[in-house]
Amino acid sequence: MSDGVYPTKLIKKEQKSSSTNRLSNNEIMQQTADSSGKVDDVPAKVSAANDSYGRRQDTPVCVITGAFSGIGLACAEKFLSQGYDVHSLDIQKCPVGHFHRCDVTKSSEVHAAVDAVLQTTGRIDALVSNAGIHRSGTILDTPEDVLDRVLDINVKGAFLTAQAVAPAMKAAGVGAIVFMGSDQCIVGKQNQLAYNISKGAIASMTRATALDLAGAGIRVNCVCPGSIDTPLFRDAMARYAGRVEVPLDAALEEEASAFPLGRVGQPGEVAELVYFLCSPAAGFITGGLQSIDGGYTCG
Repeated sequence: MSDGVYPTKLIKKEQKSSSTNRLSNNEIMQQTADSSGKVDDVPAKVSAANDSYGRRQDTPVCVITGAFSGIGLACAEKFLSQGYDVHSLDIQKCPVGHFHRCDVTKSSEVHAAVDAVLQTTGRIDALVSNAGIHRSGTILDTPEDVLDRVLDINVKGAFLTAQAVAPAMKAAGVGAIVFMGSDQCIVGKQNQLAYNISKGAIASMTRATALDLAGAGIRVNCVCPGSIDTPLFRDAMARYAGRVEVPLDAALEEEASAFPLGRVGQPGEVAELVYFLCSPAAGFITGGLQSIDGGYTCG
């Protein structure tokens, strides 16, 4: 499931580390050690894959999590249109590009999937960490298991995928990571405790990781969408309209009115921003929280 799909109106209704702290080569390589203590030699794999696949090493590679639909799928299509070799990591198959079945909350599966990408391409140029879920609730009624699940997918999943791709990017001396945040990286919302916590963590992870990896030539940013017109958004709005007994069109109008621009966003608009942040045109942008919310978080 991708971000940017939960209606703002529905939510309202339902109520620096220093540059000396950057990871050393050994520290990053140690992060890829398996349970036996054996270090995963990513630079050697990059070199071996380049030798084995020759021409493919000239094709840039993007890894995307949560690319089954919505924002993730739009990102996959955008990168494909720009000549990228796209690999999706998910439990549901992305309809475009290469698919690697992977539960992002399980380190072994994430590292195996990233290893498979490296063995066939020899490189990873961009990571779009988009997998995420949403659950409603306050601090009074959010069960512990719900909090655990949201944090596992939204935070741990992003952490594991970034940790898995960073050594290959470091070996190449260049790379871009985009975490999918939310307007809740910037503002709080009622009845969204677990989700708010998770997106606050993503914002902090973006800044910390940007500082840690800047010296390796890796840029890290966070995209923060407001409501985006995805299939999941439409489903949520239909449920809301049914509960309050109003026509769906009226519910959609009400939602659009929450945004200064008078509408919700489109998945392709988010994909354009994500692609820009991964492109050389954004070469001096790192550690940023980039809003794409029609002005919602301005005031």
